[in-house]
Amino acid sequence: MRASSTAEIRKAARERILQHALTKIHGRPTLADVDGLLEEVCQLLTDADSTYEHAGKFGCLFLALDSEKYCHVTGNDKEAINEPDSTPTYPARASQSEIQDIKDKHNVEVQAWATQQAVEEAVVELLKNALDEQYYKQLKKKLIGYKRVTILEFFDHLGKWTTVTNQVKRTLRNDYYSGWNHTGKEHISEFQRRLEDEQVRLTGLGIPISDSEVFEHYVGEMYKSKKFSKQQMIDYEKKMKQLDDTEDEWEVTTEYFSDIVGDNETYDENVTGAVMKNHGYESMNNVNEENEDPNVMSVLGDIAQAACADKEHIQQMTATNGRAVDIATNLTTSLAEKEKQLTTLIDTNATNSSAF
Repeated sequence: MRASSTAEIRKAARERILQHALTKIHGRPTLADVDGLLEEVCQLLTDADSTYEHAGKFGCLFLALDSEKYCHVTGNDKEAINEPDSTPTYPARASQSEIQDIKDKHNVEVQAWATQQAVEEAVVELLKNALDEQYYKQLKKKLIGYKRVTILEFFDHLGKWTTVTNQVKRTLRNDYYSGWNHTGKEHISEFQRRLEDEQVRLTGLGIPISDSEVFEHYVGEMYKSKKFSKQQMIDYEKKMKQLDDTEDEWEVTTEYFSDIVGDNETYDENVTGAVMKNHGYESMNNVNEENEDPNVMSVLGDIAQAACADKEHIQQMTATNGRAVDIATNLTTSLAEKEKQLTTLIDTNATNSSAF
């Protein structure tokens, strides 16, 4: 690849990154500041194009995370990337097609390397702009300045300014065990992901959380939430006793409880949809307002109101009681009877209206 083409690639990649800006940190950066910057940088890098096959949909994210974190976040191994030779090497007696294939592959590697270098330099520039110079000037090298500073090195250096005291460690550890906010907006899948992500982050800060601690905390929160019936918990305990050596207790456990929550959510949606669609609302809209019988319409209103109340009753019992399925079945039967009454009254009203 000609030099001018490589320069153009670097320039374009650099300009795309420098269109953005990171949150400005005033004074000494805190742990929360550094975490926030890392999150912003990771988003930028994920959106940055990369022609490395292993990068996939994660762009240049590999520039900001070490091997362990990268694997945890993406599920992929982080491959070592080395600068390609200035010219490709051809095997003896290579055919013209083989030579062309090697050239094409080398050009791709050169382009990927040029993009990576430009993106990294631009992100380092953004990090410098986000911080006061006294907190990063130690990274400057003679003659070349910050040219060879990597993103990983920059964040490693920032970590020296965010000393994690024993008190902070205790606070962070206590926060980890704050529990599952199942009555709020935290979905069970979000709770699982939070435990996994925070375990990696805290371990990196010198606050180790073992896999067994994560597992015990998760299961404990399932019991405390009271979102699962006694029989469901008994079935879970039996399931765990039957695990073989090839099964992972964390994966089996999280999948078990997530499936139950998913089934409950689907059931709630079906019940709500059935009540809204089939019990009074659509049929009432079809009644001729000019010929309506006040007495009939009053009864219709009572039935529709009862249907709405029954729907709310179903939702409440589904969320708070393991016996919701049986109760909801009985209520659904009752609603079906109300629907028959509603249909009869509407037909009667229509007949009376036509008679006049």
